[in-house]
Amino acid sequence: MGAGYGRRGAAAAALELTSAMGAGTMLEIAEIQSLSLCPVLTPGWIERAMYLFLRFDLPGDGARWLQRVASRVTSAATWSGEPASTVGVAISVWGLRALGISPALLDGFAFEFRQGMVARRLRGDSGTSAPSLWEGGLGTNVIHAMAVLAARDEAALAAERARIDAAGDGLAVTTQHVQDGHLLPEGREHFGFRDGFGQPTVEGTGLPPLPGEDTPLKAGEVIFGYEDELGFTPHGPPPGRLGRNGTYLVVRKLAQDVAAFRAFLRSVAADAADEERVAAKMVGRWRSGAPLVLAPDADDPALGVDLARNNDFAYGPTDAFGLRCPRGAHIRRANPRDSLVNVRRHRILRSGSAYGPPMPPGTSVEDGMERGVMFLAIGASIGRQFEFVHDQWMNDGGFVALGRETDPITGAHGAEATFTIPRRPVRRKLSGLPRFVTVRGGEYFFVPSVSGLAFLGELA
Repeated sequence: MGAGYGRRGAAAAALELTSAMGAGTMLEIAEIQSLSLCPVLTPGWIERAMYLFLRFDLPGDGARWLQRVASRVTSAATWSGEPASTVGVAISVWGLRALGISPALLDGFAFEFRQGMVARRLRGDSGTSAPSLWEGGLGTNVIHAMAVLAARDEAALAAERARIDAAGDGLAVTTQHVQDGHLLPEGREHFGFRDGFGQPTVEGTGLPPLPGEDTPLKAGEVIFGYEDELGFTPHGPPPGRLGRNGTYLVVRKLAQDVAAFRAFLRSVAADAADEERVAAKMVGRWRSGAPLVLAPDADDPALGVDLARNNDFAYGPTDAFGLRCPRGAHIRRANPRDSLVNVRRHRILRSGSAYGPPMPPGTSVEDGMERGVMFLAIGASIGRQFEFVHDQWMNDGGFVALGRETDPITGAHGAEATFTIPRRPVRRKLSGLPRFVTVRGGEYFFVPSVSGLAFLGELA
């Protein structure tokens, strides 16, 4: 599903954020919110989250709220010290308007951001995923800001929530929607797969790329004010104090139909072993995390947890035709690697968390519980990064010569949905895929720098 959970522990390189590391790049990490650069949750450290969606009823009160919460906002520098809790704040276009930002400044923001997610008409945001059915005002002009709280445990999270609530005392600031989040055991998502692989390393963070990640992604692909992959330096929306060291944040609340996923596997598989094989073909990895390119015939749990090996593969040299990992599999669509040119221009940082209780193993009977993922995508271009990946790679089969096929896991399937598994002598084609993931809400946000937050606070 793609929630980036971070990489910590003896087997992983620790994230050593510094102000002057990485091939000439100097990141002003005390200015960059941790929400922009660091995972929301990290196994063994930060494992509980809460997403607060807020409305500013009076312009001055919205700015005063920002002034009050600014001292709680975690910078990337603070995050590297492993605090007990973290706070991030992001503002929607509706929030900027509610704060009374000048039209000249607003015009400096990207067109996609200024339109908002609903107006962009993303593929699949229809039917049961239509914005008219979204929860808590998500996707409407009443969502002005989002606060992302994360903590070691429930007690620390509750304490942080109390502090954020206290910041609104006496102000016309309303909490429109609240969503809890957490890590599932072993870093898995609700369909049962280990998650968080393939996260690009950003130049200047001090984190060396793991095998298979190539060179670090230029910082300007993520944070404004730094050189991007083409050698340009996007100054941000707009340039200056408000834009520098900021970024865009895409939020999608995605409900997962685990019962339907399990029932589908049983309907198309010959036996339990074949169920696992089909599931792996749909995702591109076994549930353990072992990639099919490296373990095509059977799961290899040791490979799945080996950070030095589980992402160290390409498609061209060993699997150009998708006989190991189908070309339409989830991970191959999300990151085609060496299958296409200029893939790096479409990379995003992924973050977020699961929500809702795990479904008991072994059952495919709907239990009525809501579960899914709060998906966060961070990047300097909403259109070139998130929207391109979502619409062109995940919800279109053209770029992999698969016609109308969409992503078998997250795709917006129609009534005639199919999934092709290349095989010799005869390919295997699954039909009748239900829609396993439903959109419950979303919006585009801007994550200001620490100075940018102060600038917005001064609008009071």
